[in-house]
Amino acid sequence: RIGNDVSLSPNGLFGGGQVGMQRQSGAFVYGIEASLVGSDIDDRVRSPRISRATERLSLTSVHTVVGKIGYARDAILAYIKAGYAGGTTDFSAECAPCRNMKLPIDRDTYHKGFAFGGGIDWRFKDNWSLGLDYTHVDLRGNESTGTYSFNGRTPGVTGTFNTRADADMVGVRLNYYFGAVADRSPAPLK
Repeated sequence: RIGNDVSLSPNGLFGGGQVGMQRQSGAFVYGIEASLVGSDIDDRVRSPRISRATERLSLTSVHTVVGKIGYARDAILAYIKAGYAGGTTDFSAECAPCRNMKLPIDRDTYHKGFAFGGGIDWRFKDNWSLGLDYTHVDLRGNESTGTYSFNGRTPGVTGTFNTRADADMVGVRLNYYFGAVADRSPAPLK
């Protein structure tokens, strides 16, 4: 077994969608929302285990199921949210200049964790709103193992990798409200 701590700071872009249901009681809005996000968030570093090798960690997907509570005034809704998060990381190690060694390590790992955040939606038309949303996702650690190969032989040297991903995501949202009541008074968010 080979063990070292490596800290990576992935960054990149993400995109996806959400579906949910919310109700309004007076000025208070509450509901539930599920989201699915695909991402191109990654980082690579030089391996502390083997010189000339690099290690790469990518956050490839995130999904959440969160409860929301908010306050609506005129056409503005401010909300907070919290709940479950899951996601997939991809850890790989490679060493192109290593002559007699291969690093056949490429592991997709599923993680479970939690999410919380908040945002603001602006109702600009009857059933449409535009929003700014922040979500912090904490995907707890998960362990995977890979085997090193030297000169085509596997000498039993393995690396065990405990990957953990945290992400802070800020996104712009375009929402359509099915079943919302359209009138010309300050529209309640539903």
